[in-house]
Amino acid sequence: MTVCDPTERTTTTSTTPGEGPSNGHGDSPRATPAADAYREKLLEASGVLTAAARLVRPRLQRTDDGDWIDDLMGATDQADWAELVTLALAGAAANFGGVEAILAGRSGSWEAEGIRQLLHSTVGPAENALWEHRTEPLEITLHVDELLA
Repeated sequence: MTVCDPTERTTTTSTTPGEGPSNGHGDSPRATPAADAYREKLLEASGVLTAAARLVRPRLQRTDDGDWIDDLMGATDQADWAELVTLALAGAAANFGGVEAILAGRSGSWEAEGIRQLLHSTVGPAENALWEHRTEPLEITLHVDELLA
């Protein structure tokens, strides 16, 4: 596991690269094609989220007109990682078919409940705003023969 201290910009490696996290329950999943795919996606997601945490944004400065613009000459701030993660989860839920559809794997777990609450705080409990977060095209299959019959 690699640990990065954002204030020091130092990195410490404590395990072999690529070993990555376990399944979160203190044990590693058995080596099966499904477990390997799960682990691969977990490592990929961890890498993407870590890279997102390292993003910076320029500080804002007020103009004489009262507008806000990027202060390109000033220091930078850490980007809003929580917003990015929340919007990414909303996009994934919208692409997958809804909050309950994406949580169906273990819908009663404490992890699912936390994600459910986070998504409902973002898109509303009725999921009215969920579909505006969709990032994949919507596919509609029409059976023309059945429609014309």
